[in-house]
Amino acid sequence: MTESQFNDFNERHTMPQFWIGQGYGYKDCSKDWDDIDDDEIIYIPESGYIEREVVRTDAYSKRDFINLIEMKYPRANEELKNRIAEMLFQAVDWQFPTTAVDEEWLLSDEDKERLGLDD
Repeated sequence: MTESQFNDFNERHTMPQFWIGQGYGYKDCSKDWDDIDDDEIIYIPESGYIEREVVRTDAYSKRDFINLIEMKYPRANEELKNRIAEMLFQAVDWQFPTTAVDEEWLLSDEDKERLGLDD
């Protein structure tokens, strides 16, 4: 969803919401990760909704996912940041990505060591 569509949905109080795994929210899995525009809103967690209205800080674009990974793993190269961001997007199913990025299931200690991403 584009920023303009996001604003229109909020204005009309018709923000899309559906079952996304463990809760209701918005997750656009209609395109391959590499085909998603950086500014396209692709995820809204369940608790991001307040009576079908969502503040922009609770709606995540592809760029938002990549920025989260960049903050968490600043030494990773761009391709690796992009792949980990995609993993994070695929993994979230109700929660805020800002919380999920710190979960051990995203990258194990062994993965981080192998990739040279030790915290």
